[in-house]
Amino acid sequence: QTWAEYWWANLSLYLLLGVVLALLTAMLVLELKWRKWQNRLAKATDKYAQAQSFSADLLKHFVPNFEFQRYQFRGIQRKNRSIDIAFQDLALELPGGARVLKGVSGAFHGGGPSPPPGAP
Repeated sequence: QTWAEYWWANLSLYLLLGVVLALLTAMLVLELKWRKWQNRLAKATDKYAQAQSFSADLLKHFVPNFEFQRYQFRGIQRKNRSIDIAFQDLALELPGGARVLKGVSGAFHGGGPSPPPGAP
């Protein structure tokens, strides 16, 4: 039996071996990508947990009798409520006797930007 005859006689075996090798290679590539993704996710989760712990410790440090509840930030959303603040004849005199403010009046309207003090 020649080499060519042996090759053609066992062609299905070689094709099957090639398919198995291709599947094993694909599985290896997927495994490596999966591990890389899991490592990135683990690092991100660890940083999130560290940030949560740090913020809780910071809150407990500045407000020790505050009851800390578990809260997860879900993004900044505009509130429908608003508060208006107004002041009249505001004055500020420093301890040395220098007067910094005198007769300042103004208002801050909730729900939008406010002009700088003194603007018409």
